[in-house]
Amino acid sequence: RKRVGPSKRVAELALSDAEVKIARDQFGFSKNDIALEKLFEQFLDYSKANHRPKSSERYGNVIDNFRGFLSTVKNVSYLSEVSTLLIDEFKAYRKNSNGKSELSGASVHGARARTINFELDILRLIFNLAIKWGYLSENPVKGVTRLKEDDSGVPRFLTKAECKRFLDACPKAFYPVYFTFLNTGMRKGELENLTWADVDFERKVIHVRSKESWNPKTGERHIPMNKELINV
Repeated sequence: RKRVGPSKRVAELALSDAEVKIARDQFGFSKNDIALEKLFEQFLDYSKANHRPKSSERYGNVIDNFRGFLSTVKNVSYLSEVSTLLIDEFKAYRKNSNGKSELSGASVHGARARTINFELDILRLIFNLAIKWGYLSENPVKGVTRLKEDDSGVPRFLTKAECKRFLDACPKAFYPVYFTFLNTGMRKGELENLTWADVDFERKVIHVRSKESWNPKTGERHIPMNKELINV
């Protein structure tokens, strides 16, 4: 109840205004709506300050894929226009479009379930931040069902003969790099951040350790070295 004066017309306008505000709140619209492009810019700035460069690059690819989808949709340019239905349509769109991705496994017909689920996670992150920043009341990704990840297939490992052929064909300068990869199973980032202090020849162990500007993805660990790797 609110007193607005003796004018019936003013009362009707006030009632309409109240109903619109109630409807906006019910559908998750914020009073501080923002253009999607502006939100994406803010998120990318946030990501550069809070995430690793490689992660920020991958998140940028997700945004580019969402932009590609939005180019096929009419009248969606503001955050308030993004609905759960729209996110479900994006999910269907990605199943038929490879787009840009740092994740492996894009098929001829479209992105795989693992990639699509990753992109949904990033959109959820973006919209959660939009809620935190006061642009949105409810996350539109909240009601979207993740895809079943049954398309990864069984991994195939190189045979000893294939490893030898690979190393024989390897440029001389890169031989130690690929030899170490094959004999340790180290990740690219782990090998790039390896220092001589991490190599313990006495105990025949490689220590994967955090550095000032880098941390191992799955924590610190120790990798035994075989005789051939020690020689290299």
